[in-house]
Amino acid sequence: MQWKPIEDWRLIASYSWLQMHLSPENTLQKASPEHQLSLRSYVTLPWKLEFNTAAYFVDHVEVPAGNGTVVIPSYVRVDAGLVWHPNKSLEVGLWGQNLLDNRHPEFFGYYSPIQTEISRGVLGKITWRY
Repeated sequence: MQWKPIEDWRLIASYSWLQMHLSPENTLQKASPEHQLSLRSYVTLPWKLEFNTAAYFVDHVEVPAGNGTVVIPSYVRVDAGLVWHPNKSLEVGLWGQNLLDNRHPEFFGYYSPIQTEISRGVLGKITWRY
C-alpha cells in the first residue's frame, strides 16, 4: 500500500502472511516467518536531499538443529538514511541500519550449529547514472 499525505512525502506499507501445511509433518514448515510487516517513509527535503526511514517486523522462526529445534525470536529493525542528489546523474547516500539493536539473530544454518546475527551498521553509497 502506498500513500502520499503531502507532495514531498511518500509512505509505503507491506504485510505478508505465510502459512504452510506440509504432509507428512515437516520440521521446516516453521523455518520461515509467518508474519512480516514493513513501513517505509520517503521525504523530499530542500537542497536536493531525501530522508528515508524504514521499520521492519519479522515473526519468530523455529529452525531444525540436531535432534531438536532452535527458536530465532521475532525482531523489529529500523533503518534511516539521508540521500543527496547534487545533479541528475549523481546520488550520494549514508544509512544507519539496525538502529534499535547492536545485533539480533536472523539465521541459523540447517547443516551448521552457527547462528548468524546482524549487527548495527553504517552504509555509504555513491551512484552515478549515465
